[in-house]
Amino acid sequence: MARLCDDLFLIALGRTVSRVGAVLCLLNWMTVIGFAENVSLESRSIFPWQDKSAWSEEFGFAIGGGLGMKIFGSDLDHHLGLSKIHYGWNRNRTYLADSWFQGELGVFNELMAGGQYDPEGAYLLGLTPVIKYRFSYCDRFRPFLEGAGGIMITDIGEPDLGSVFEFYQQTGAGLEWEQSDGFVLTTQVRFAHVSNAGITRSNRGMNNLFFFLGANWRF
Repeated sequence: MARLCDDLFLIALGRTVSRVGAVLCLLNWMTVIGFAENVSLESRSIFPWQDKSAWSEEFGFAIGGGLGMKIFGSDLDHHLGLSKIHYGWNRNRTYLADSWFQGELGVFNELMAGGQYDPEGAYLLGLTPVIKYRFSYCDRFRPFLEGAGGIMITDIGEPDLGSVFEFYQQTGAGLEWEQSDGFVLTTQVRFAHVSNAGITRSNRGMNNLFFFLGANWRF
């Protein structure tokens, strides 16, 4: 009975995390859309990319791997390899100026692709908006915080993922090292949770701790 109680608790916890994550995904998409519309209104442009004084563009890529974690009800450790590219906008405005926490806000669309190599081979492909706050107190070394929530397709399957379509939520931190004007090297750590918000009965979820190395260009 004690083991059954533990299993039921973990299943309930996994479903709760999954549904909260799905809501966060929706809120994240709404925030990104609202941010773009706000830039448009402030710059009096139809599209946010029409006013170079209000924002700057950014493109980047990163490669890394994810260590599987058996938490929130997951049965297995899912070890992954992943690459990702992103494109989006940085606000040309400093928030919390003249403090240790001064920084810049950015929003990006991120496309990721990769696969699971343990316990067995599988693919995954995802698309998610990312919100980033970059601390700008230092000149060359700039830490940042970020959060994301989007969608993913994968054939990893049961027992932890019960469908091809999944929701993807992540949060993380990293460091940018400026090499030249507009070019930076990046390193980052992310925690990610993947589940389907109860679309299918099998929905224990997959959890990973990711490590990435990459580069960004701002223009």
